[in-house]
Amino acid sequence: MGLAVAVAAVFTVGGVNPWNNVVLLSYFADPFFGLMVVAGLTYLALWLLLPVRSEAKHRGRLAVRISVVLIAVAGLFGFGLYGTHFYDYTGQEVVRSPDGERALAIVVRSGAPDPRIHLYEGSGLATVDVADLGPLCPGNDMSFADDTTVLIRNSYGEFSIRLDSASGMPTEVMATCSDLAANPG
Repeated sequence: MGLAVAVAAVFTVGGVNPWNNVVLLSYFADPFFGLMVVAGLTYLALWLLLPVRSEAKHRGRLAVRISVVLIAVAGLFGFGLYGTHFYDYTGQEVVRSPDGERALAIVVRSGAPDPRIHLYEGSGLATVDVADLGPLCPGNDMSFADDTTVLIRNSYGEFSIRLDSASGMPTEVMATCSDLAANPG
């Protein structure tokens, strides 16, 4: 039962995620999947810890089990209906800054029309998605000139994006690929 409560807490934090933590965004932000997993773990805990030996005596336990199964079915229905389209986040780190504190990543989200370039800060479980720098256009080559300057070269030109040295936030972002194609350079 403790595992179900812990997993419920992680999925709740993953759904809210005020820190934009990449691990939470990637694995624990889908509420329907979380509902399915938590209800399944709760049912398993009830089955193992509170067995129903007599349906006449333990009507309350049976009602709780049926309720948990109905909640799991609702989660399964929602997940089956929306799948990973409800919230899907896949980030792949491409290059790290010279000091190792920041990284550029290619992020694919189910709601976004195209892959995007995101700025990560930190490493491991503490990696945070700081900002969306713009679209991933054809021929992209990304690097850091220094700890606070991002260089992006693509088919439409070379772009230098300055980062605020204190917060790490970009001072500007790239336009869409179609805008870059219309106005290269």
